[in-house]
Amino acid sequence: GMEPPTKKARSDKMSSFLDWVRKSHDFDITRNGLEVLPTEDGQHGVFAGKAENPSGVLLDIPQSLVLDYPKISRTIFAKRLEPLLKEREASAQGWTAVHTFWMFLLDARDNSENEWHPFAGVIPADFDDPLQWPEEAVNAYLAGTNLQAEVHRRRNFLRTVWDGVVKPLTQDFPEEFPPARFSWEKWLWARSAYTSRTFPAAVSTENRAQLSDDCTEIMLPVIDLVNHRHKEPCGVEWTETRVLMRHKGDKLPSGAEVFVNYGDKGNEELLLAYGFCVAGNPFDTAALSLGAKEVDSPARLRKVELLQQAGLSVDTDESGKISVGLFRIRRDGELPKTLRLAAFVLLTGRVPKENLEEESHDDVMDSLDLLHGLLVAKLGGVIDGEEASQSGVQLSELRRQLATLYRTGQRQVFEAACTRLTQQLDEMEGDSEGEEEEDDDQNAEPEEGERVAE
Repeated sequence: GMEPPTKKARSDKMSSFLDWVRKSHDFDITRNGLEVLPTEDGQHGVFAGKAENPSGVLLDIPQSLVLDYPKISRTIFAKRLEPLLKEREASAQGWTAVHTFWMFLLDARDNSENEWHPFAGVIPADFDDPLQWPEEAVNAYLAGTNLQAEVHRRRNFLRTVWDGVVKPLTQDFPEEFPPARFSWEKWLWARSAYTSRTFPAAVSTENRAQLSDDCTEIMLPVIDLVNHRHKEPCGVEWTETRVLMRHKGDKLPSGAEVFVNYGDKGNEELLLAYGFCVAGNPFDTAALSLGAKEVDSPARLRKVELLQQAGLSVDTDESGKISVGLFRIRRDGELPKTLRLAAFVLLTGRVPKENLEEESHDDVMDSLDLLHGLLVAKLGGVIDGEEASQSGVQLSELRRQLATLYRTGQRQVFEAACTRLTQQLDEMEGDSEGEEEEDDDQNAEPEEGERVAE
């Protein structure tokens, strides 16, 4: 197999981080027969060392090394920040414990006095999720996708919180909150660090003890150095005192990189939270919302009520437009039942019968036609690679590839859904024509040589 890179190529920050873990948390990764080494993309990964590595527990870190909100809230930094947040009624501006976590990461990254400084130093300095792309690049390379609107929505919210809370803190207390340490760019970095490197809240013993609103997701130093591979039989488990990474597959050969499975995530979620995509991702989904204008007020209220009773999220605006839900279509193109239901209600103003066979043929056809038109429009709206590159907007080669992988998956989902719907519509048209023909056939003589049923 491939020779792992030589040891001395490991970055100084990584070496001092591993030293800190050894001294402060009595954890040494080499005891597990593993090594941290650079990977080809300039990051680091975890590799099986020379030692016999029996399948099973690969990594086993103490709970003291889990970075969770309860630990953060006891630090000098958080004790200074919290009263200021209360004074400024930050929660009224959308501030949550997650944002306090981000502030702590920013302090740890640039402040060598912060005890988690060695850990923050090995979090990558740059991320590739689309919140990090220039706005014009999001519009050029993700045009017509769900992610385009989602990125703007999230970035606008983050900007509101930063403008309303973080920036004033840096202006009023520049000593404690240096503007360079808590800049808008750094704020976006903290969000990417958090979304791409956190694990479920329940992994932390302290979180399990309180499970209050103040629980955030957590960070797992060392374990978070392990890269993702789809379908890898490896996941995270926990006990009162430890967090374990267990591999349920074959024994790892010496020098092989260790991977963990982040779960069944489509490229939209992977790109938004982690900044990477998987080619031909079987978990890809495409999002769709339904909209229809209803000028008649009583009819509109009736439709909204029926949709809400069906458990769907509904919005209306002044113009009388009803918008329903965000529906997810899977890779095989199968449309969610709720999406068909919503289309039917919007067209007819009533809920379809349990058994669609008993329902008015034309109403079912019309609602499927409505969906087909919408899917064709969504498919046509997703920009293709050629249009994107003609926009002349600069974007790094890697980010362009990510955009292409994501868009290709989106188009494939919409294509599969269009194909399925077209087949269903053809079958239904065939059925209705068949019924008409049957009526004519009742009186027809059997063809010469046709066997007449006795």
